[in-house]
Amino acid sequence: MSEEARRIGARMRELREALPDSPSQAAMAAQLPGNVQGAEWSRWETGRHRPHSDTLDAIATLLGTTPADLMLGATADRVEQPPPSGSPLDALSAPLAQADLADRLDRIEAALALLLADRGLQADDPPSEQGRPRRDGS
Repeated sequence: MSEEARRIGARMRELREALPDSPSQAAMAAQLPGNVQGAEWSRWETGRHRPHSDTLDAIATLLGTTPADLMLGATADRVEQPPPSGSPLDALSAPLAQADLADRLDRIEAALALLLADRGLQADDPPSEQGRPRRDGS
């Protein structure tokens, strides 16, 4: 079980149980496109499987959130909530004091992970060469 799958599953369960009447896993699965069964939803919530990115988008919509929020995990497990206003890039431009270097680096890493997740990327994805100017100027 990957850490990411566990975080996504914990947040899915938290949001599902917060819905009116706490719908069953099977009821939630039936609302997704395709032939998704309750057993698959259960595997996602327990972190045994990670939903495909298209399915993650549909799950997020169904739960009234974003894929990035699901990837952050359950509220109780989060180290730091994002600031209520401003951009995740604010963490990159704030003054850096030596005393809080490790904390600042953690926040920068979290901000970058959110930005990548919003674009459907992961930190270990290779950079795309499409749309970049060539070194020879053409």
